[in-house]
Amino acid sequence: MRYRWLCPTIALLVCASTALLSAAEPHNAFLDGLRARKYYDTAIEYLEIVEKDPQTPAEFKVTILYEKAVTLQAAALASRTLEDQRKKFTQAEAYLKQFVKQSPDHPLAATANSQTAKLLLDKAKAEYRQARDPSNQANKAELQKTARGYIGQARAMYQKAHDDYKIAWEAFPKFIPASEKEL
Repeated sequence: MRYRWLCPTIALLVCASTALLSAAEPHNAFLDGLRARKYYDTAIEYLEIVEKDPQTPAEFKVTILYEKAVTLQAAALASRTLEDQRKKFTQAEAYLKQFVKQSPDHPLAATANSQTAKLLLDKAKAEYRQARDPSNQANKAELQKTARGYIGQARAMYQKAHDDYKIAWEAFPKFIPASEKEL
């Protein structure tokens, strides 16, 4: 009598565990949640674990470098020290460039170029803030020159992203045939 509920309970557990095991892990939603809560270190650790996991879908593994870069850029912007910002910006830039080099035809490649340009502008802003600091008057000209260099690099990256977007845009048909128009 007391084992009457055992069979339905076991059947329910088997069905639930099968559903959980077959469900794909929502990697992007989880990463976005970690970033929204400013858990950047945890997000990087998660990406490193997922990168080594053989069950991670290949389409997500391709974007891990891009996701690391986006996470590091957000962490750099949240950082309070210039040295930490510089380190994270440099690491994020390297990940973005590596992603574009490894996957130049990926749909996120142009976005990665735009992200690289935004990152370079963020680096320029950090240098400019340092140049405006009264304690850095001796290095002001050098910091401003560095910031201008980053802005020049960002301009080139934005142009590259623009060219990539334009190529993608021009791949679309120039007009919609009357037979395909919806009324």
